[in-house]
Amino acid sequence: MDARETTISEEIADYKKNILQDIVLENKILSEDDIKISWKELNLKQKQKYKVQVHDINDYLEMHFQFNGLSKTAFEDEKIVLQSNSQSIFHITDLINSHELYKENTLPFSFFEIKMSKKVTQDIFPEEIWNEMNFVNPLFIAQNSHIGSVKPITPQMQFIISSICQNPFKGYMRKSYIEAKVIELFLLQVESHSKVQDENLRKDDAERIMAAKDYLDKNYDKKIRIIDLARTIGTNQQTLKKEFKELFGMTIWGYYNDLRMEKAKDLLIHQEKSIAEVADNIGYKNPQHFTVAFKKKYGILPKALKYK
Repeated sequence: MDARETTISEEIADYKKNILQDIVLENKILSEDDIKISWKELNLKQKQKYKVQVHDINDYLEMHFQFNGLSKTAFEDEKIVLQSNSQSIFHITDLINSHELYKENTLPFSFFEIKMSKKVTQDIFPEEIWNEMNFVNPLFIAQNSHIGSVKPITPQMQFIISSICQNPFKGYMRKSYIEAKVIELFLLQVESHSKVQDENLRKDDAERIMAAKDYLDKNYDKKIRIIDLARTIGTNQQTLKKEFKELFGMTIWGYYNDLRMEKAKDLLIHQEKSIAEVADNIGYKNPQHFTVAFKKKYGILPKALKYK
């Protein structure tokens, strides 16, 4: 990548320094001693690489969801690459690490993160949860550790994050609502990382399938044919269907339908749009067809959510 380079230094949770204040927008959803939840947007210039050095000194678990932009993080002895629409989990105590940030399109570099102290993490997610999921908890074994993989952000995760950001409650109810959503989100993350990816799927194949997912994420309101999607990313139908299932654990149509239904649920609950508007926004010409699909997915009619 032909990129100019800008160096940024920062301390954790300190985004008020002069060099950052013009490019960072932070929405703090919850900020307490034991848990911090925020949405951040960095208005980086295109075709420019930003180098960020962060010194983390608190013992915490980080649930990281990268919605837009590319980052390369030097974490202990490995380099972790996070692309748009990817997520992972970290445990950090005392660590100086460096990040390379790249803006890939006209949208801001954006991510959502939840940071929880070791005590809160162990209280909310006791060892029994990890054991029941047949997944060994690697996060508090080493001083600094990574869950070992980077996985896509699923439509279900997107909806939960939207619900956290648009939490309608106040006071104790607000905190209880957030805690319930954090637990749900964490379980979805752990479940996604517990699925073993086919080692025969090469890096360039995986990147091509990620491009297919990205296309679906941006065009969920359009009618999509698998043959056209395959041509868009430079492969054939059979290969696309096979590798998509290997990487994401679900079919293309399963992902596409989940994405549309989760978008619809978000519009109904948080934006108070009419059923006809929601149907149109996610690509249904006939609201009745949308209602049938919604009921098949969730077991309830769309109006049951709209008038809650």
